[in-house]
Amino acid sequence: EPDLIICDGEPIVSHIAKSLGIRLWYCSALHLLDGVEWSWGQMRYFSLLDKTRRVLGRLPKAERTFVYSPFGDVSFRPTLKSGYEWIRPYHCDVGGSRNLEGIAVIRDDDRISILSKILNCIPPFNFTLFSPFAYNLSHLESGNIFDVEKYKVALSNCRWLFSTGETSFISDAIYNGVERLCIAPRLDDPEAMLNAILCKLYNIGDDVGQVEYMEKYSVEAVEKSYSNKGVEYLSMQERSYLHEEVNR
Repeated sequence: EPDLIICDGEPIVSHIAKSLGIRLWYCSALHLLDGVEWSWGQMRYFSLLDKTRRVLGRLPKAERTFVYSPFGDVSFRPTLKSGYEWIRPYHCDVGGSRNLEGIAVIRDDDRISILSKILNCIPPFNFTLFSPFAYNLSHLESGNIFDVEKYKVALSNCRWLFSTGETSFISDAIYNGVERLCIAPRLDDPEAMLNAILCKLYNIGDDVGQVEYMEKYSVEAVEKSYSNKGVEYLSMQERSYLHEEVNR
Protein backbone atom coordinates (compact mmCIF):
# COMPACT_ATOMS: atom_id res chain seq x y z
CA GLU A 1 0.00 0.00 0.00
CA PRO A 2 2.50 2.68 -1.05
CA ASP A 3 1.35 6.28 -1.44
CA LEU A 4 3.34 6.66 -4.64
CA ILE A 5 5.04 4.45 -7.21
CA ILE A 6 7.93 5.94 -9.21
CA CYS A 7 8.59 3.94 -12.35
CA ASP A 8 11.77 3.87 -14.45
CA GLY A 9 10.37 2.77 -17.80
CA GLU A 10 8.81 -0.39 -16.31
CA PRO A 11 5.51 -1.23 -18.02
CA ILE A 12 4.51 -4.02 -15.61
CA VAL A 13 5.01 -1.88 -12.50
CA SER A 14 3.17 1.06 -14.06
CA HIS A 15 0.14 -1.06 -15.00
CA ILE A 16 0.03 -2.54 -11.48
CA ALA A 17 0.04 1.00 -10.02
CA LYS A 18 -2.75 2.07 -12.33
CA SER A 19 -4.83 -1.03 -11.62
CA LEU A 20 -4.56 -0.52 -7.86
CA GLY A 21 -5.28 3.22 -8.05
CA ILE A 22 -1.87 4.21 -6.62
CA ARG A 23 -0.36 7.57 -7.57
CA LEU A 24 2.12 7.03 -10.41
CA TRP A 25 5.13 9.06 -11.54
CA TYR A 26 7.60 8.28 -14.29
CA CYS A 27 11.27 9.17 -14.00
CA SER A 28 13.64 7.91 -16.69
CA ALA A 29 16.19 8.97 -19.26
CA LEU A 30 14.12 6.90 -21.71
CA HIS A 31 11.59 9.73 -21.77
CA LEU A 32 14.03 11.67 -23.92
CA LEU A 33 12.57 9.54 -26.71
CA ASP A 34 8.87 10.35 -26.26
CA GLY A 35 9.22 13.62 -24.34
CA VAL A 36 11.52 15.64 -26.62
CA GLU A 37 10.16 17.47 -29.66
CA TRP A 38 12.41 15.85 -32.27
CA SER A 39 12.91 17.47 -35.66
CA TRP A 40 13.20 15.57 -38.92
CA GLY A 41 16.70 14.15 -39.42
CA GLN A 42 17.83 14.45 -35.78
CA MET A 43 16.95 10.89 -34.77
CA ARG A 44 19.81 8.54 -35.55
CA TYR A 45 19.27 4.86 -34.61
CA PHE A 46 15.57 5.38 -35.44
CA SER A 47 14.77 1.73 -36.17
CA LEU A 48 16.76 0.47 -33.17
CA LEU A 49 14.72 2.72 -30.88
CA ASP A 50 11.37 1.57 -32.29
CA LYS A 51 10.82 -1.16 -29.67
CA THR A 52 11.41 1.34 -26.84
CA ARG A 53 9.07 3.82 -28.53
CA ARG A 54 6.29 1.22 -28.64
CA VAL A 55 6.81 0.28 -24.96
CA LEU A 56 6.64 3.93 -23.87
CA GLY A 57 3.56 4.48 -26.02
CA ARG A 58 1.68 1.75 -24.15
CA LEU A 59 2.40 3.07 -20.65
CA PRO A 60 -0.68 4.22 -18.72
CA LYS A 61 -0.99 7.93 -18.03
CA ALA A 62 0.95 9.09 -14.97
CA GLU A 63 0.44 12.07 -12.69
CA ARG A 64 3.91 13.41 -13.55
CA THR A 65 6.58 12.40 -16.07
CA PHE A 66 10.18 13.43 -15.36
CA VAL A 67 12.87 13.31 -18.02
CA TYR A 68 15.90 12.22 -16.01
CA SER A 69 18.76 13.74 -17.97
CA PRO A 70 21.55 16.34 -17.85
CA PHE A 71 20.34 17.74 -21.19
CA GLY A 72 17.78 19.79 -19.26
CA ASP A 73 20.71 21.95 -18.13
CA VAL A 74 22.46 22.60 -21.44
CA SER A 75 22.15 25.87 -23.36
CA PHE A 76 19.27 25.90 -25.84
CA ARG A 77 18.09 22.63 -24.31
CA PRO A 78 15.69 20.35 -26.18
CA THR A 79 12.05 21.41 -26.10
CA LEU A 80 9.80 19.07 -24.14
CA LYS A 81 6.23 18.18 -25.03
CA SER A 82 3.42 19.23 -22.71
CA GLY A 83 3.25 17.07 -19.57
CA TYR A 84 6.99 16.29 -19.41
CA GLU A 85 9.40 17.90 -16.94
CA TRP A 86 13.18 17.95 -16.68
CA ILE A 87 14.69 16.63 -13.47
CA ARG A 88 18.35 16.80 -12.54
CA PRO A 89 20.16 13.44 -12.46
CA TYR A 90 22.42 12.41 -9.62
CA HIS A 91 26.13 12.76 -10.40
CA CYS A 92 29.58 12.93 -8.83
CA ASP A 93 30.44 16.51 -7.91
CA VAL A 94 34.19 17.12 -7.94
CA GLY A 95 33.97 20.90 -8.13
CA GLY A 96 34.61 21.26 -11.85
CA SER A 97 37.33 19.86 -14.04
CA ARG A 98 40.82 21.26 -14.55
CA ASN A 99 40.72 19.91 -18.10
CA LEU A 100 44.14 18.27 -18.14
CA GLU A 101 43.62 14.65 -19.07
CA GLY A 102 41.05 12.17 -20.30
CA ILE A 103 38.95 9.28 -19.03
CA ALA A 104 37.50 6.29 -20.81
CA VAL A 105 34.65 4.41 -19.16
CA ILE A 106 33.60 1.13 -20.78
CA ARG A 107 30.99 -1.16 -19.26
CA ASP A 108 30.23 -3.20 -22.37
CA ASP A 109 31.48 -6.75 -21.80
CA ASP A 110 31.40 -7.60 -25.50
CA ARG A 111 33.35 -4.56 -26.70
CA ILE A 112 35.83 -3.85 -23.92
CA SER A 113 38.70 -5.72 -25.56
CA ILE A 114 38.56 -4.07 -28.99
CA LEU A 115 37.68 -0.59 -27.70
CA SER A 116 40.53 -0.64 -25.19
CA LYS A 117 42.97 -1.56 -27.98
CA ILE A 118 41.77 1.39 -30.05
CA LEU A 119 42.18 3.74 -27.09
CA ASN A 120 45.63 2.32 -26.36
CA CYS A 121 46.78 3.53 -29.80
CA ILE A 122 45.83 7.18 -29.30
CA PRO A 123 48.62 9.64 -28.47
CA PRO A 124 49.57 11.25 -26.16
CA PHE A 125 48.31 8.41 -23.95
CA ASN A 126 47.39 10.62 -21.01
CA PHE A 127 44.07 9.20 -19.96
CA THR A 128 42.77 6.41 -17.73
CA LEU A 129 40.52 3.51 -18.73
CA PHE A 130 37.90 2.66 -16.11
CA SER A 131 36.01 -0.60 -16.47
CA PRO A 132 34.82 -3.55 -14.32
CA PHE A 133 37.68 -5.61 -15.76
CA ALA A 134 41.42 -5.88 -15.05
CA TYR A 135 43.46 -4.58 -17.97
CA ASN A 136 47.19 -4.16 -18.45
CA LEU A 137 47.78 -1.94 -21.46
CA SER A 138 51.10 -0.58 -22.67
CA HIS A 139 50.16 3.10 -22.89
CA LEU A 140 46.90 3.32 -20.98
CA GLU A 141 46.51 3.48 -17.23
CA SER A 142 43.61 1.39 -16.01
CA GLY A 143 41.34 1.58 -12.99
CA ASN A 144 38.36 -0.29 -11.60
CA ILE A 145 35.11 1.62 -12.13
CA PHE A 146 34.05 0.62 -8.61
CA ASP A 147 37.06 2.50 -7.18
CA VAL A 148 35.02 5.66 -6.69
CA GLU A 149 37.81 7.76 -5.18
CA LYS A 150 40.22 7.08 -8.04
CA TYR A 151 37.45 7.84 -10.52
CA LYS A 152 36.67 11.16 -8.79
CA VAL A 153 40.35 12.19 -8.89
CA ALA A 154 40.49 11.41 -12.61
CA LEU A 155 37.20 13.24 -13.19
CA SER A 156 38.55 16.35 -11.45
CA ASN A 157 41.35 16.51 -14.06
CA CYS A 158 39.31 15.41 -17.03
CA ARG A 159 39.11 17.31 -20.34
CA TRP A 160 37.78 14.46 -22.56
CA LEU A 161 35.59 11.51 -21.68
CA PHE A 162 35.03 8.42 -23.83
CA SER A 163 32.13 6.20 -22.84
CA THR A 164 29.59 3.70 -24.09
CA GLY A 165 26.87 6.24 -23.35
CA GLU A 166 25.51 5.52 -19.86
CA THR A 167 23.56 8.45 -18.37
CA SER A 168 25.50 8.42 -15.09
CA PHE A 169 28.86 9.03 -16.80
CA ILE A 170 27.44 11.56 -19.27
CA SER A 171 26.02 13.45 -16.26
CA ASP A 172 29.35 13.32 -14.41
CA ALA A 173 31.05 14.85 -17.45
CA ILE A 174 28.49 17.57 -18.15
CA TYR A 175 28.09 18.81 -14.57
CA ASN A 176 31.84 18.86 -13.91
CA GLY A 177 32.71 20.88 -17.00
CA VAL A 178 34.46 18.18 -19.00
CA GLU A 179 35.42 19.87 -22.25
CA ARG A 180 34.43 17.16 -24.75
CA LEU A 181 32.67 13.78 -24.82
CA CYS A 182 33.08 10.88 -27.21
CA ILE A 183 30.40 8.18 -27.26
CA ALA A 184 30.42 4.75 -28.90
CA PRO A 185 26.93 3.76 -27.72
CA ARG A 186 25.74 0.29 -26.96
CA LEU A 187 23.10 -0.66 -29.50
CA ASP A 188 21.18 -2.64 -26.87
CA ASP A 189 20.88 0.42 -24.60
CA PRO A 190 18.29 3.03 -25.70
CA GLU A 191 19.59 5.55 -23.13
CA ALA A 192 23.09 5.32 -24.57
CA MET A 193 21.85 5.90 -28.12
CA LEU A 194 19.73 8.89 -27.06
CA ASN A 195 22.67 10.40 -25.16
CA ALA A 196 24.92 9.96 -28.20
CA ILE A 197 22.38 11.66 -30.47
CA LEU A 198 21.98 14.66 -28.17
CA CYS A 199 25.71 15.06 -27.45
CA LYS A 200 26.36 15.36 -31.16
CA LEU A 201 23.29 17.53 -31.80
CA TYR A 202 24.30 20.05 -29.10
CA ASN A 203 28.01 19.90 -29.97
CA ILE A 204 28.88 18.56 -26.53
CA GLY A 205 30.65 15.58 -27.98
CA ASP A 206 31.08 13.13 -30.83
CA ASP A 207 29.03 10.06 -31.67
CA VAL A 208 31.52 7.61 -33.20
CA GLY A 209 28.96 4.81 -33.33
CA GLN A 210 30.34 1.30 -33.60
CA VAL A 211 33.82 2.67 -34.12
CA GLU A 212 35.43 -0.77 -33.86
CA TYR A 213 34.04 -1.65 -37.33
CA MET A 214 35.89 1.26 -38.97
CA GLU A 215 39.08 -0.84 -39.13
CA LYS A 216 42.13 1.36 -39.83
CA TYR A 217 40.03 4.54 -39.45
CA SER A 218 38.85 3.65 -35.96
CA VAL A 219 41.86 5.13 -34.16
CA GLU A 220 41.69 8.22 -36.38
CA ALA A 221 38.00 8.78 -35.52
CA VAL A 222 38.59 8.63 -31.76
CA GLU A 223 41.80 10.66 -31.96
CA LYS A 224 39.93 13.38 -33.88
CA SER A 225 37.40 13.58 -31.05
CA TYR A 226 40.25 13.73 -28.51
CA SER A 227 41.72 16.71 -30.40
CA ASN A 228 38.44 18.61 -30.77
CA LYS A 229 38.00 21.70 -28.66
CA GLY A 230 35.00 21.94 -26.39
CA VAL A 231 32.34 24.63 -26.26
CA GLU A 232 30.48 26.34 -23.44
CA TYR A 233 27.30 24.30 -23.16
CA LEU A 234 26.16 24.27 -19.52
CA SER A 235 23.32 26.60 -18.52
CA MET A 236 22.23 25.62 -15.03
CA GLN A 237 18.57 26.07 -14.12
CA GLU A 238 16.80 26.00 -10.78
CA ARG A 239 15.88 22.35 -11.00
CA SER A 240 15.34 19.77 -8.27
CA TYR A 241 16.40 16.17 -7.79
CA LEU A 242 13.84 13.41 -7.50
CA HIS A 243 13.98 13.14 -3.70
CA GLU A 244 13.29 16.90 -3.43
CA GLU A 245 10.20 16.53 -5.61
CA VAL A 246 9.00 13.61 -3.47
CA ASN A 247 9.47 15.63 -0.26
CA ARG A 248 7.61 18.55 -1.79
